[in-house]
Amino acid sequence: GILGDDMGLGKTVQVAAFLTAAFGKTGDERDAKRMRQIRQYNDRWYPRILVVCPGSLIMNWKNELNRWGWWHIDLFHGIHKEDVLSAARAGRLEIVITTYDTYKNSRSSINMVQWDAVIADECHRLKDRYSETTKALNEINALCRIGLTGTAIQNRYEELWTLLDWTNPGHFGTIAEWTQAVTKPLTVGQSHDATVAQLSLARQTADKLAHNLLPRYFLRRMKTLIAHQLPKKTDRVVFCPLTDLQGDAYENFLDSAEIDILRSL
Repeated sequence: GILGDDMGLGKTVQVAAFLTAAFGKTGDERDAKRMRQIRQYNDRWYPRILVVCPGSLIMNWKNELNRWGWWHIDLFHGIHKEDVLSAARAGRLEIVITTYDTYKNSRSSINMVQWDAVIADECHRLKDRYSETTKALNEINALCRIGLTGTAIQNRYEELWTLLDWTNPGHFGTIAEWTQAVTKPLTVGQSHDATVAQLSLARQTADKLAHNLLPRYFLRRMKTLIAHQLPKKTDRVVFCPLTDLQGDAYENFLDSAEIDILRSL
């Protein structure tokens, strides 16, 4: 499914809590020994999780997971990434974190591991079903697919279908069926010259989407839920005048020949 909460509501922490429950952790230092004990004495199956995120967030994921739990984590990124994958195959890692580009370029080797779950952060990166990144993520070898995004729909309703189809391939029909059943009624109903019948159909479609289809696969909560917990917003206006040097540079720029040409166009 997709966790589509507003920005700032703690999607990363919710994933950490979910994994804590999935791994049966206790939430204290005893968790640091859990994997070793299971492997050593029982030779039991133990979950392996892959986190795919933008490069700018890779260290944030590692830091947040370590902040909220006791994990065996490593990054599949950089020159030693093959060693990390070997450790994951051998069951010595609980969570592997990588980027979209690294996954796309190394998906054959990454998919040799049977992942129990993949977490795709900022999954709106997959909104274009024709992009190489989306095609690569559709090949992921994972039992469970979870996407995180604060903007599931950025431009078109087909983007939502692409994300939902990634989480549950084939479950939402073809893109043509989605266009006919969802995109077309909603788009026509939003037109300024829509008829009463078109408006009614658009409302019915939106209602079915929001109450029948999405609740099982898409969870979105707004900041209004915690508005009473947040401090009141305050505005502070700070004037920042140009220095003498900045003022001279600005005046010289305005007096330049290029600006004279632009003004005369």
